[in-house]
Amino acid sequence: MEVIPLILPTLFHVFLLLPHANAAATISKTITINKNGGADFSSIQAAINSIPDDDNQWIKVNVSFKGFILVQGEGAQQTSIEWGGHSGDAAGHDTATSDTFTTYGANFVARDITFKNTYTGNTREQAVAVLVAGDKSSFYNCRFISIQDTLCDEMGRHYIKDCYIDFIWGIGQSIYERPRLAEQESWQTSFRHHRHQHHHHRQQQQRSRDVVPCR
Repeated sequence: MEVIPLILPTLFHVFLLLPHANAAATISKTITINKNGGADFSSIQAAINSIPDDDNQWIKVNVSFKGFILVQGEGAQQTSIEWGGHSGDAAGHDTATSDTFTTYGANFVARDITFKNTYTGNTREQAVAVLVAGDKSSFYNCRFISIQDTLCDEMGRHYIKDCYIDFIWGIGQSIYERPRLAEQESWQTSFRHHRHQHHHHRQQQQRSRDVVPCR
């Protein structure tokens, strides 16, 4: 499997991580990106290309807020974005800073990728794989994997098609087309609870849902 350890949080911060990292670590270098100049690089690809193949230090890439980004994998079984953070860890991370992948930019698209939070400790701790808060974001043929609070559908309008998902929560307005959901009572209870509690915001729809045994 090709493991692409990337995180795209607020303002599209990209962390280039050790392939087998399971917890937060010290950032050794920060690279800045701005397409209008005044930064180290003008494109995400140029910044990533500047990092040596044998690098074993964690590097943070800050990218100016931008939408209309497509992240294409080679297949969810081959391409995986992984991180082992969790809320309440020793570094003081919370939900928004410990997740594997976060996007606030509008018009974001991801295809054929696994998003995985590798944390395996206390199941009461949030171990978010993806937090999506940008409007008009979409995911196709992806997998969302973690032991707790896997996909945070935070806000905005989203479209998720043909994806495997361990757990969904949040108040986003989303359509889930043919989702494959892990079979766990807590998911069903949480979904119904949030749907009633936040009915004026949350408008999630599921089409042709398949429930599969929890891994």
